[in-house]
Amino acid sequence: MSHKAHASRNLTPNISRPSHAACAKTLLDLQNQGTLSTHSSHHSQYPFGSMMPYALDQTGCPIFLISSMAMHTQNILQNKHASLYVAQSISDGEPLGTARVTLLGDIHHTTDEHIRHCYLKAHPNAHHWVDYEDFSFYRLDVKQLYFVGGFGIMGWINHTVYQEAMPDPLRHTATHAIQHMNDAHADALILLAKVHEGSDADSVRIIHLDCLGFDIKIIQNDHIHSARIAFKHAIENPEQIRSAFVKMVQDARKAL
Repeated sequence: MSHKAHASRNLTPNISRPSHAACAKTLLDLQNQGTLSTHSSHHSQYPFGSMMPYALDQTGCPIFLISSMAMHTQNILQNKHASLYVAQSISDGEPLGTARVTLLGDIHHTTDEHIRHCYLKAHPNAHHWVDYEDFSFYRLDVKQLYFVGGFGIMGWINHTVYQEAMPDPLRHTATHAIQHMNDAHADALILLAKVHEGSDADSVRIIHLDCLGFDIKIIQNDHIHSARIAFKHAIENPEQIRSAFVKMVQDARKAL
């Protein structure tokens, strides 16, 4: 067994990542708008896309505040089947490497006061028009989801599995942690790539981080590839991120 394989096996017990359902729930929790596709009532058989702000109810289903004058509302009244597409903001200039999810389901009008509270918490400016007579709340009752987590990571998600999933506990601080590691600890990332991946990289950047590990982009002799490095233990809160990286770097130095 090579030194590299031996080190990788000991330092990275697996390349586990959160489930598709957990990743989808995390993405939808972090974003607040997507593209709503309805069936056109004016041009039969054609989908109609609309930019749509949303919030999530307690089960993770999207809720919308829409006007009866909007074209998508007219479409919904004719055909309740719809989908919502939500994508992660593009990073590192590679749109196909970002996470995105499509939710399929039926849209229904609702007067649930809890839904009103959820929506206004996510979109405070909606207070200015929420009580207009032509505005009403609608909910997308999700039936299936299709998640893409980047290159080679994709799959269908059952709505029950999605509803039971929990969003990643690091979702609100991951971006800051990624930026800090990339800006201040470039040498440490090169070391981790060498020990865990056997790569003599020119540069390494973290492109995603969650409670189970992180994905890196490795540049070596003008060749770019990605890899997954798992934490030894799941991180339960943002305060544990720094100590996890410190321990990983210490172990990597010992392994050389």
